[in-house]
Amino acid sequence: MDAADSSPRQKSPPLYYIKESRAKAKPQELSGSQDLMAAFNLVPLYNVHVRPKFEGNPPSTDPTYFPYISALPGKNAIRPGNYIRALIENPEKSYGPIHEFGYSTMRESFSLRPGPVPGVSVWSTLWKARGGNPKADHPSRLFLGN
Repeated sequence: MDAADSSPRQKSPPLYYIKESRAKAKPQELSGSQDLMAAFNLVPLYNVHVRPKFEGNPPSTDPTYFPYISALPGKNAIRPGNYIRALIENPEKSYGPIHEFGYSTMRESFSLRPGPVPGVSVWSTLWKARGGNPKADHPSRLFLGN
């Protein structure tokens, strides 16, 4: 026997095993019974941007969407009553059938020709770009820098 074999055996350090969970943690499904604003930390944003502010003026009892559609073209004033139902049941008459454009019309409409565009004044566009008055300024002054 060797001197190495004659020494008492060293005790190995204890071995620890980490038990893995068999079921992986599933993300919890969202439902209407949860407070989703608190879950996603949206309460401060709601308080600033959404919550109505009452500063002495009570809110109108008749909420309307007119401020949102007032800039849209067309008829945007809805009369009270059954105006929408009547409009659906008896729509306004159109003033003519819609026809498909022919090939020649489409080609003529979407092709560019050299030269000035009929009905468009280049001078007024240049005057407006320079901040000048088209009636007071003269075209020759634009290029002379006077």
